[in-house]
Amino acid sequence: MKNAVTIRAGEKALQLIKDGSFKANNIISMAGAAGGPKWFVLSNLDKALFGTIFKNRKKPLSLIGSSIGAWRFSALSQKDPVTAITKLEELYLGQKYSLHPSPEEISHEAEIMLNGYIPDKSIKYILNHPFIKLNIIAAKSEPIISTEKKELLIAAFAAAYLTNAVSRNCLSKFFKRIIFQTDSKIFPYSFTDKIETSHYGLMERNFKQAVMASGSIPLAMKGVYKINGIPDGVYRDGGMTDYHFDINFKCNDNEFCLYPHFSDKIIPGWLDKSIFWRKPHADNFKNVVIVSPSDKFISSLPYGKIPDRTDFKTFGENHLERIKYWKKSVKASENISDEFIDLMHSGKIKDKVLPLKGFK
Repeated sequence: MKNAVTIRAGEKALQLIKDGSFKANNIISMAGAAGGPKWFVLSNLDKALFGTIFKNRKKPLSLIGSSIGAWRFSALSQKDPVTAITKLEELYLGQKYSLHPSPEEISHEAEIMLNGYIPDKSIKYILNHPFIKLNIIAAKSEPIISTEKKELLIAAFAAAYLTNAVSRNCLSKFFKRIIFQTDSKIFPYSFTDKIETSHYGLMERNFKQAVMASGSIPLAMKGVYKINGIPDGVYRDGGMTDYHFDINFKCNDNEFCLYPHFSDKIIPGWLDKSIFWRKPHADNFKNVVIVSPSDKFISSLPYGKIPDRTDFKTFGENHLERIKYWKKSVKASENISDEFIDLMHSGKIKDKVLPLKGFK
């Protein structure tokens, strides 16, 4: 398929691309958004980037991810990134739940996946990777939103939604941003909001706990209550504070942040999904290149959409039909990967790139 990909770039990155400066070694960071099964349309691009483009890299590459973005990047930081991301893909495709699964059931399945694609022996390599600097985002719940009782949690989220609608900075009343990192000295990101943020080191004894916390969706899953090396609390999905990110991606003059995304629309936090006036700041994305599936690609998929978490409810216990649909989406994502890599190698990306839209 032609025209499977949309490429948008911030003001500075747009000019650099048009000047022919977009090279793999000039990419210093990447972002991985929350979004559950939506990541399937990025699966083959992940494999191409980390299996070939970055394979013999020497220069540091910083990765920052929340929720499924953190899970993807935990696979891609392993010694054999293609095998690891393929294993995650296989396990994620194969999820099967009862018709009305409890948070305990979903969390248990997530733990099986986590242990299946991150062998204990791989963690030391991730922590000492020759060039990848991994950063995982989770959200620490404040007392008002720390309960697991469904009715109380729904009420707390209603309050969080209303205050967040007034100002994104009000999220600090409900969540703190937690950054787990393998290297505190290299962190090409800064936060322009007023959400309280803490940084902690990733270690062998807390790595899986951090990854699990980053993907623990409130109401759907249990929170993670104890993470080794940091204060006890209730740790939840990093998308609460950073769903698609509205942070400052810091780059030098000819450097880029590459952002493979399942949409060219950026929604800062999970609670901003229905707040139509909440737009990300263009200044934060000056050096960012967003690679996403085109409308043409999406319309070509079964059901005319990319996979998402509602598919679990839509297909119910018809697991085989859901898995069949998801597998077709993964296979189709080869079109995105092939086209982007070709545009990058040929330099034709300068004719394809568009300015950002939906920013302020």
